[in-house]
Order: sequence, then structure tokens, then C-alpha cells
Amino acid sequence: MSSRLQDICLFNSSENVSTCVASGHEQLPDAMYAVLAVYLFSVTIFGILVNGAIIYLYFSRKEIATTSNMYVVALCICGFLIAILGVPFAAASSIRHEWLFGDGLCKVHGFLLTGLGIVMIAILTGIAIDKYIFIVQYQSHHKVTRSVTLAIIIICFVYGVTWAILPLFGWNKYVLEPARLTCSVEWTGDIGNHSYAITILFTGLIIPVSIIAYLYTSILKRVHSQRVISQRIVSHSRKIKIIKREKRIAMTLFMMVASFVIAWLPYSVYGLICILGYSNDIPLIWHTIPSAFAKASILWNPMIYSSRSNAMKKALGETYPFLRWMIPRNKGQQKLPGQTTLIQMNTSNGSDAIFVQSLCDNRVISTSL
Repeated sequence: MSSRLQDICLFNSSENVSTCVASGHEQLPDAMYAVLAVYLFSVTIFGILVNGAIIYLYFSRKEIATTSNMYVVALCICGFLIAILGVPFAAASSIRHEWLFGDGLCKVHGFLLTGLGIVMIAILTGIAIDKYIFIVQYQSHHKVTRSVTLAIIIICFVYGVTWAILPLFGWNKYVLEPARLTCSVEWTGDIGNHSYAITILFTGLIIPVSIIAYLYTSILKRVHSQRVISQRIVSHSRKIKIIKREKRIAMTLFMMVASFVIAWLPYSVYGLICILGYSNDIPLIWHTIPSAFAKASILWNPMIYSSRSNAMKKALGETYPFLRWMIPRNKGQQKLPGQTTLIQMNTSNGSDAIFVQSLCDNRVISTSL
């Protein structure tokens, strides 16, 4: 809690209640609490439905239960848990204009949101690594087995839980945020709080974003170089199609990175401002919006992956009748001039791929996700 509010509202952990000790306690406008309640309950409902639908598909349809889709379903499990165990508490508190669930659940709430948030970021990095291996280092992709993928996902969960549990043992702590609707780590305070906050900024944002940016840049360079090779052996009309596919790949990768950055960057900037000692200068509403905005990340990632994968769209359309419009048309196989075949197919990692196969040397070049 910022120093501006510490002398106004105290959190009484012995009685597990939030008690205001001054009549002039700063609050958001009533309309803002109503908007937050509607928004957070909407995130809860759609988070359960969207993530739950993909989790169900993974365990009910064999074509979706691929090795790389293990990352996607792990991401959806995190989003599902946040939608059930995290967001509803903040939504209910918005109705009453204060945290309703006591000091103990405040710590649990902060632990879950922090831990699962870091796990999701780690899994997004794992997805980028998987895409990099599949497209850039495709000769080694066969080594990425289900066991290896499962081990990586487990490491991601251990990584997130480890960072989230440290405040429970004295390195920083979980406290109510200034608007008293949700709990998180203490961004202000002594050097111990600052050291933890700065560390998770690096391990939870700067380093993962740097890795993801590097890997996806390498992927785009690889795709571009393969497009140049392909243009030498195809007609003008085929070149146009290849360029369109490359743009689609670039857009998919941009959406992946942008959803990650857009969701978490405002909250990270907010945390940095607090660390630098300017929390008192932030209006109360801006203590609230970055945290609420980050919670929507549980919707964006599964929607992006499901909308950009033909295999996922086909499964969604066949499983849920009201989504039949998502079923893509089967483009099948297209012949190119000479000894070259252009094939569009759903690959073993659950993503759509375009292969340019040169029959003279039996090499297969991946040119799409």
C-alpha cells in the first residue's frame, strides 16, 4: 500500500478485516467500481469458457493433443485457474468498494496471481523456443518429445511458484493494492521490497520479452530467406500466395508478442514508478487500471492461438455447433512447376505449415507456422 494511504486505511490482519481509520479515505468514483465489477466478472466468465473450451478439446480430440499444443493447454490451465481462483475475488470486492476476504486470503490471492502470471510468461517463452526449433532448427525438432515438453512445462510451473512463494517467507510481502480490491507484492517500502520487485521485473518481463523478440526475429528471417528461395522456382501467381503466407506468419508472431507486452507492460511500468518512489503522485484510478488490464491476458492468448491455427479452428467448429463458421476450407495440395510440390498441412506440432519440397534432394523446407 502506498505511503499516501497508509495513514488513512490500515489492514488489520489480527481480525482479518479491512478497517478505515479516517473519514477522509480516498475512493474511486462509484461508477468506476461498477465498471470494474462488470469488467472483472466478464473476464471471469469468458476466461472460464474460452480456456475451458480449449482444455476440453485437448483431452477429447487426438488431432489437438499434439506435443506443441501441450504448451497451449498449459497456458489455458493457468488462465482457467486465474479465472476461477483470482479474478472473482477482485470482482466481488469491487461491488463493496473494498477487499472482503481478510488477510489470509489476501496472501493466497497475491500468491496465485503472481505465481500463475510468471508461469504464463515462462510458457510463452517456451512456445517461442518450440517455434524456433521447429522452423529454424527443424532438423532437431524430432528430439522435442512429449516427455521433454512436459518437463519444460513442469519447470515453468516450478519457476513461477518459486518466485511467488518468496514473499511468504519474508522477501517482500503480499499486501492490498491502494484501491483495496486486489492483492499483490509491495512495490514500495524498504530495500528488501525493492530488490524483489526489481528482480521479478527482470525475470518476469525484460528477460522473457528479450528472448521472445530474438527468437521470433530469427523465425521471420528464416521464413523470409525461404520465401526468396521459393520465388526462384514458382510462377508469379504462386509468388503472390507465398508473400501472403509470409505476411500471415508475421502477423501471427506480432500478435503473440503484442498480446504479451500489451497485457503486462502497463503493470510493469506502474511497478517501476512505485519502486522509484513516485507512487504518491499516481492518481488512485491509475493504481487500479494496470492490474485490471493485465488480468485480461487470460483471454487473449487462447483466442489468438485458436484463431490462427486451422487445426484448432476445425476442432472448435466440429465440437461446438455455434462455431461451425470457423471451420477452414481444405486447400489441399498444389503442384508447382518442375520437380517441386507445395503442400499445406497440419503439422505434428498442431500448427499450420507450408512445405516446399525439392524432389531432387529430398529436402523439406518449412515456410510457415
